[in-house]
Order: sequence, then C-alpha cells, then structure tokens
Amino acid sequence: EVYSGRLKLSGNEARSTIIAANNLATTLCDLHRFKEAKSVLRKIIPVTRRVHGEGDRLTLKTRWSYAEAFYKDDAATLDNLREAVTTLEDLERIARRVFGGTHPLTVDIEGDLRKARVDYPEALRSMIERADGRRMNALFFSTQGLPLLPWFVAEGTTATTWSVALGATAAALVGWLVGTLTE
Repeated sequence: EVYSGRLKLSGNEARSTIIAANNLATTLCDLHRFKEAKSVLRKIIPVTRRVHGEGDRLTLKTRWSYAEAFYKDDAATLDNLREAVTTLEDLERIARRVFGGTHPLTVDIEGDLRKARVDYPEALRSMIERADGRRMNALFFSTQGLPLLPWFVAEGTTATTWSVALGATAAALVGWLVGTLTE
C-alpha cells in the first residue's frame, strides 16, 4: 500500500516511490514471492536508471534486489542464475568505481556475488537430479567458481575420455562432478 500510495502521490520517477517499490520487492523476496518481486522491479529499474543514472546508490540497490530475486529463487532457471551473476558482476564493478572497495554497499554486493556463484553449480546439480527421471552426466567448465556453459553428455562418457582434451585439472573436476551426479 505504501508503494501504490507513493506512486499516486508522487509519480513513478520520485525517489520516495522507487524506495517504496524496492522495499516492497525486498519484502516479497523475503516471503519467497519472487515472481511478484521481479514484476515490481522490472517496472522501476528502467525509470531508476534513466532518472538517477547507473552510479546512483538507489539504482544499484534496485538492480541488486532484482538479482537477488533470481538467485534466491529455488525455481530459477540456469539463465536466471546467469543473469543474476552477470548483474551482480556489473553492480560490483560500478559500486567499486563509485564508492570504493571498502564501502558497505560494495562489500555486500561482493558477498552476494560470491553466494550466487556458489549457488549456480548447486542449481545445475539440482536441475539434473530433477530431470524427468533421465540419468545424465553434467560437465561444465569453471572460471573463478562460475560455470560458464553446462554440457549434458550421454551416459557412459568417462572423465578419462575428456582428460585428453581438457587436461588433468579439468578431468579431475569432471570426474568428481560425474561421479557425484550419478551416484
């Protein structure tokens, strides 16, 4: 009700309206109503970026809330999680440039970025386990803990097969993941 009241009173470009919308979205996320939170944020993020600019604290916070709505959602797709990580990487870079590396906002965004990067492979594993009863092996390459591309490989492919092409470290990762997912 606060958001709708602010919207009627001040319009969608007012700072108080955007703050109320972001607070509403945060509350919706806390209640695990991610779809509704994303809907609210999709409406205000373009306005916030246009009116207040990319480096504004409020713009960063609304975009951060949007990324959280994706990576905290257990039903998020891999594309959703990729978008969350990409958004958080962008926000971290902007916050570091505007506020510095020790600013609480920058530090908090970095923490969420680390968490999203950890959640991404877990979500991949969970999706594979839920896949229509089919038994699949998953391979992915990682850079700083962030899987870049999931590959689903026919059952029977071994880590040894991949060791020639990938090298020992990647083969060890593949072997661990394939073993873990097919146990």
